Amino acid sequence: SSARMRKSSSAKRTRTRRPCEIRSGQPLNQRVDPSPELNAEIATEPFHLPAGPAGCLLLHGFTGTPYDMRFIGAALHGAGISVRAVRLPGHATSPEDMEAHSWSDWYAGARQGLAELRETASRIVVIGQSMGSLLALKLAAELGDEVNGLCLLSTALRASARWMYWVAPAVPL
Repeated sequence: SSARMRKSSSAKRTRTRRPCEIRSGQPLNQRVDPSPELNAEIATEPFHLPAGPAGCLLLHGFTGTPYDMRFIGAALHGAGISVRAVRLPGHATSPEDMEAHSWSDWYAGARQGLAELRETASRIVVIGQSMGSLLALKLAAELGDEVNGLCLLSTALRASARWMYWVAPAVPL
């Protein structure tokens, strides 16, 4: 019995995964490759994949690029959701350009991406990764009804008041 378990677990490790083709209505729990519009040659460029009235704004993290969000974008687009991934100002260009920009520029870029997606989508969820999720939180806090939902990935949240560390285990975030 234990030999069978070892054999089956080693078989799982050697099995290769083949990405599936993206089709409308495809379950989101399957592994997908990005659509042809999102290939490595345009890795630093923002992308927009129009589909239905529901939309997702994708915000990459610090020093990231829209390419970091390509798999999420391709899967959502395959499910009939409009997707826009922005390149935050100063990112994916040069160290000097990055140094010349601050969080207020990045937030302005996120707001612009939201406004552009709003032109084709009536309901919008903002998906942010790391620093992008902090920008997503700020968008939701300041723009209220323009953001219909949030999906926060690897968010760096920390309580600023020392007394919060005593309460944090009792207060779910």
